[in-house]
Amino acid sequence: MASRGIEDIGEGIGEYYSQAKLYHLIRKGTDGIEKYVGRKVKAKNRRYNTVLNERLQAQGIETGYDYQRAKDGDDGNA
Repeated sequence: MASRGIEDIGEGIGEYYSQAKLYHLIRKGTDGIEKYVGRKVKAKNRRYNTVLNERLQAQGIETGYDYQRAKDGDDGNA
């Protein structure tokens, strides 16, 4: 931002996004920044199992201990 004389954070973010979109549009083999980011998100979800983690958290399973108890059928009322 400083190299372009931009002092406003909103303007800086807008300029960054504009330049990123342009870069991804002219770069060979890409379909734009939205698809690029989508592919990256899916890859990270697969790598770190974040989608599974979100589903488990929705079921109240926060830790490995909770997961093991649920897997073993222990409802915690023993």
